[in-house]
Amino acid sequence: MDNTPFSESRVEASDEGLWTAFVRGDDSALDALVERYGGDLYWYLLLSTGKQDSAVQYLRNVWAALAAWRRPFEGFASFRAWLYAVATQTCVPAAHPEPFGLTDLIDDIKRGQQVSRRSKLFFALKDMARAVRQPFLLVVVAGLTLEEAAVACNFTVGRTLSSLQKAFHRLARTDAFSGARSGHEM
Repeated sequence: MDNTPFSESRVEASDEGLWTAFVRGDDSALDALVERYGGDLYWYLLLSTGKQDSAVQYLRNVWAALAAWRRPFEGFASFRAWLYAVATQTCVPAAHPEPFGLTDLIDDIKRGQQVSRRSKLFFALKDMARAVRQPFLLVVVAGLTLEEAAVACNFTVGRTLSSLQKAFHRLARTDAFSGARSGHEM
């Protein structure tokens, strides 16, 4: 097996294959997963927590927890679903996120149109209860299925669907909805 983290075989390897390689002792496989999911997981945590410094710290905590686990994951359809479940259960605050600080807003404005949509989405979501916000973020931003989001939140599928409907209804009344519909463009 090629142990270089960014080799062509690493890029084409499945998430589950990389995790299995990591469990068997190939540390570079975890590096490949961090490279693959680091950015997306950061934005999920930022939208969940509301603070850049918290999102960075939680991102480190998630990867540290996974590195310490180093056993097969069970009960999840995919590595991606498991990763976001770990992030949701260990890092997402139970209450509302804190609002962005002034520095965060200034930095966000400087980044341009793409990130501006993220800020609009954040401000539209920040006052929602966690039970409504998290399923929305998991499905729309993280790309999990309804069933995977339910497992990550410890909800039934029906409760998850109801939460999604509430979030979409609320967002439909704001201009943030146009950016939220295309989660991966964020």
